[in-house]
Amino acid sequence: AFSNWTGLNDPEQRARDVFAPIVRATLVIGILGLFVITPFIAINKTGSAILSVSVFLAAGCAWLCMRRGRSRLGAAIIVAMLWSVQTTLICFSNGGFIGSAYVFTTLLAGLALGTRAAWIVGALGILVLLATTVLSMLDIPLPLLFPAPYPARASFAIAILLGALWALYVFIRRMETAFNAAAHEVAERQRTEQEVQRRAADFEEAQRLAQSGSWEYDVASGVHRWSRQHFRIHGLDPDTTEPSFRAFIVHVPPEEQDKVATAFRSVYSAPHYISGEYRVYRAPGDLRTIDGRIEGVLENGNVVK
Repeated sequence: AFSNWTGLNDPEQRARDVFAPIVRATLVIGILGLFVITPFIAINKTGSAILSVSVFLAAGCAWLCMRRGRSRLGAAIIVAMLWSVQTTLICFSNGGFIGSAYVFTTLLAGLALGTRAAWIVGALGILVLLATTVLSMLDIPLPLLFPAPYPARASFAIAILLGALWALYVFIRRMETAFNAAAHEVAERQRTEQEVQRRAADFEEAQRLAQSGSWEYDVASGVHRWSRQHFRIHGLDPDTTEPSFRAFIVHVPPEEQDKVATAFRSVYSAPHYISGEYRVYRAPGDLRTIDGRIEGVLENGNVVK
């Protein structure tokens, strides 16, 4: 199914698939932060306005990058912006906005930029949390620039939850499409295989009725391919006999083997075609005369089959 996720192996396409809706959602969040959260919920209105404008500008830059085919750069801008905003709020709210913010940012980084980006973003988040924990244990307070009353914490948590849900929604929809494409491909492949098997059976039956067989020899690989009727014409079991020139020539009467071998070798020279009759023993005492034809297949003037 993953192989049917169009663009999964293309970093730019993957970043665009994941972050195109995230960019639009981030633009909306920036506007809501500036015109709803800042005037009606935030205590530090100046700080909230700065963060909201930063979110809006970062989303705008990411949108321009994606429009110009730089989706990974746009995704990196969004991830860096979200990480910076979350770090600022965590460090300067005395842990009031700690929540699970880094989880969402790490998830986005992994989906759009790959596992290495997820490890980097997650590790940086852990470092920030460890640093703030150590400072708290040492009673070294950081400036409280963003007080965290319940409405502010709730609005922040809602924004993170909506973003996570949207990212998962995009991922799940892409996976559903990939699985549907995979199921269709498997069904199509099965139909193709059944058609090939049916045609092979029809070809074998046609050769049986016409009492004719066919064979092929690949010069480069030395591989022989015989139809099942070709085995039977020469008195050989197609299920137990390995096709080869030796398996064929030993059934030709000894006094005629050199003649038949010379006929085979003559195909390597112009006109690369020969026809005639030869005899084989299908069984002890059962000597049959067979009408045979050999035609060489040329590539760049050389016989390849």
